[in-house]
Amino acid sequence: MPVLTILSHGTSNSTNVNTSEGHVLVITQLALVQSGAQGTHWILNEGAGTKELRNTGVQSSGIAGVAKGEGVEANVTRSVQWVKTRMAELNAPVTVNLAGHSRGSITCYKIARALNDDTVTMNIPVNIFAIDPVPGNTGRMNKENHQNIALGPNVVNSFLMLAESEHRLVFRPYIDSLYSVGRDNHKMDTIPGTHGGINMLGGPEKEAAAIVLSRAIKFLKKKGSLFANQGLDFFILEGKARLKTYAELMSRIKKYKARATVNPFRGLDGIVNFAMSGFQVEKHRTANVVGPKDAWGKQKLSTTVTDEGAATRSREDHHGLNMSTAIGRINPNEEGDIAHAARPHRFFANFDHQALFQKHYGTLFGTVQALERSGQDKAKLKSEFAAGNGDYNNMTQPEKDYLVRFLVKRVM
Repeated sequence: MPVLTILSHGTSNSTNVNTSEGHVLVITQLALVQSGAQGTHWILNEGAGTKELRNTGVQSSGIAGVAKGEGVEANVTRSVQWVKTRMAELNAPVTVNLAGHSRGSITCYKIARALNDDTVTMNIPVNIFAIDPVPGNTGRMNKENHQNIALGPNVVNSFLMLAESEHRLVFRPYIDSLYSVGRDNHKMDTIPGTHGGINMLGGPEKEAAAIVLSRAIKFLKKKGSLFANQGLDFFILEGKARLKTYAELMSRIKKYKARATVNPFRGLDGIVNFAMSGFQVEKHRTANVVGPKDAWGKQKLSTTVTDEGAATRSREDHHGLNMSTAIGRINPNEEGDIAHAARPHRFFANFDHQALFQKHYGTLFGTVQALERSGQDKAKLKSEFAAGNGDYNNMTQPEKDYLVRFLVKRVM
């Protein structure tokens, strides 16, 4: 079955690196490694408010693009029409793969919803890789970005990556209630980093961005998107390479947190973040569309999620939960699991890091996990660590350095 790939930039982001402090964005790099012709096998939607989007004939001023996402709906219309055109040209069933960041992820959700609600395209299977989907929290002027975003039965597989370190209220994400049904084909994970940082390759949060790109490529490739073979291996971080990158990330976790601070006395980042936080320190919160806040996540929802009232929904209709609470309900690795950021002696960056470590360094996993969660008997933990020296010797140097610092601090 032919696969059509649609990529969508977030607000104020485009293929022009001047929109991202001179850095190539994850979404741009996904476009650069696509195989086949743009407009035939794949398309790229430039971000709301950018000159690049206006150059395509879409009205989207800088101010209106930021404040209310002007241009998002035009990108949705363009994308759906492209799918219909390609279906007619191919005269065959197709699959649609979507990937985006920020309002680009919201664009993906809207495209999926529009395809589901159109009788011509309603049976097309859709796969989505969403990076920190943020509709924007600028009040009534932005209400359209909260409408028609609930994922329907046409979404076969989806993955949601959340920026763990973001505190600014304006960047509160949308998490569809589909992620609470416990289905293996709808997954989510977090990663240390801020909303923009995890999308900026080579930037201050380069390790996180590299991991996000790798996971996006692997997801899209597995779902049938076509990629050029030349140079692709550079961006795909397989098990040991990804473990090394996670170790490098966690070794810099204090710098990641410093970039996310809302303390106005902690430099320019602190001042800007404080100004955008709504004058309150609000931890990253999650939003859904089904049921009251207290009930959400406590019971399994039907596998077909409806979107009643979507046309009139506003920001206040999306009930929020603290991220740590939501992660424990949505994506537990085992009973009672909690978000990694909430663990008392944190070692792992996220569920992916934890699973990879267990796979490659099984003799050390129990020791590290016990330390991370509570810190058990130190003599026993020392003994377990000694028994795992074979795994330790197989680590890269950044992994060894990170593990030793962690153990010295908590055991030695």
